[in-house]
Amino acid sequence: MSARDTVQLLRQRQGVTLLDRNRVAFLVDKICDKLEVFNRERGSNFRIAIDAARAPADVHASELVLSNLPAAVFENFLEHALSFYSNLAELRLRGMNFEAQTLQLMKKHVVAKKTLSLLEIKDSKFFETPSDHSLEDFFRAAANAKTISKLTLSNCGFTTIGVVKSITHNFPLKELDLSSNPFGVDASFKWFAEGPSLTRLVLSNTAITNASMESLQTFVVTVATNLHMLDISKNRLTAASARQIALILANHRALRELDLHDNALGEQGGVEIAAALATNSTLKSLSLKSTGIQKTSALALASALGTNSTLASLNLLKSSIMTGGAIAILLSRAVEAGTLSNLEIDGTFLAEGFHRKTKELVLAGRNLHEDSILPKVLPSLKELERLVLKGTRIGESPETLALYTSHLNDFALLAHLDFSFCRISIVDGLADALKSNTTLKGLNLRGNEIDDASFEILAEAVKSNTCLIVLDLRDNYMGDSSAPFVEDLMLRNARIELLLSASKFEDQSVLRGMARVNLFNEGDDPSVVSGKAEDYT
Repeated sequence: MSARDTVQLLRQRQGVTLLDRNRVAFLVDKICDKLEVFNRERGSNFRIAIDAARAPADVHASELVLSNLPAAVFENFLEHALSFYSNLAELRLRGMNFEAQTLQLMKKHVVAKKTLSLLEIKDSKFFETPSDHSLEDFFRAAANAKTISKLTLSNCGFTTIGVVKSITHNFPLKELDLSSNPFGVDASFKWFAEGPSLTRLVLSNTAITNASMESLQTFVVTVATNLHMLDISKNRLTAASARQIALILANHRALRELDLHDNALGEQGGVEIAAALATNSTLKSLSLKSTGIQKTSALALASALGTNSTLASLNLLKSSIMTGGAIAILLSRAVEAGTLSNLEIDGTFLAEGFHRKTKELVLAGRNLHEDSILPKVLPSLKELERLVLKGTRIGESPETLALYTSHLNDFALLAHLDFSFCRISIVDGLADALKSNTTLKGLNLRGNEIDDASFEILAEAVKSNTCLIVLDLRDNYMGDSSAPFVEDLMLRNARIELLLSASKFEDQSVLRGMARVNLFNEGDDPSVVSGKAEDYT
């Protein structure tokens, strides 16, 4: 590739990583906004990059990323090349080793960059002797220069918050990222007296515990009064910290984003946070991903979203809120009004556009037998016409099945209900609901455990039902003993059509003589037997 071709290629890109020719590396510096120099081969590339950067003219790049450079190469770069970056605004150092001499050179050359506003140090190590204060000296000089407003010290091996106190004292920061430093129980935040300018604080994965939350809450509410974003994810917080988190939500007037994911807050913690969210008027984003919240928390959140009008993003992934809890949130006023525009919940049924006007809901194959919320919230889908709960095992729990049947007549328009393969054997509650139901036209009970005695109860219930058109009872436990009840039902109800399995009846002569009784062999398609079956099963 010629030099002209190379320049043309580079002009199409805003950032280019280190290239392996002196000429090209120089061109990168001249026309790109970002230059990345990293230890790919631990060879001559370092020398090329430094030589190129020592061009007798200013370098255009405003962002510089240096990764995994040996200390000698990095020090050489600081000493001879950094001064040419006249527009440098962001310096990102990753995987570096900082010794006393390195920090002294940074104090001399980095602090002198009056254009520098962001300093990021990640995945690096600091080597100091007990009598050496190079780290503190460097940050004191940086603070006095008052140019750096965004500081990241992530995964740098700091184990005591006191180290951070010494290096950030009097630092007029807007953004501070201390993530992945194992502060643990030492994480007391009373030291951070300089905080009014802070808008973003990241303390993710710092091993902080409940013991630290009171001082953090005090700092956030009384000192960091302009804080917009707080990240305390991936820590060791439990329900005991929920009260302090709730106090932040209740008393802070600027916080817009709160990340709590991967903390063991549990049901109690979720409920307390939801209560505070109900009256909060500033928060726009909340992450409760993988925090141990369950269905009770989900209901509390759904209730809070009935009054909260500012939250726009809610992350509930990896939470055991169950399908009922998810739907309760989906039916909240915030979702319906469109203010909560970004909702993340586990579940394949959560298709785009799910709302109160949903006409068809398929929850097939889910284990819903322990979900006591779902049967209570489903009737809120005022325009739901078809509900499929096939294979959801709701028959395993008499209590859950009773909830479904007791709320069956609360549906305003439900015409098709699929309870197939749900392990239903007790039908008393369903029978009671069918006696007065005026919406169902098709009821699928195929593949359950309904025997002759249970069918007798069902048959008695639907004798007077004038709405139901198709009742599918294939692959149940019914047999010849049910034939008299089938015959009586056909005489009493001139509308209903039954779908039964032929293999369950040894004497089929009487049943085959009934016009609205369809006996199926394995593999038969209901639609070839009856137009009604095609429409309502």
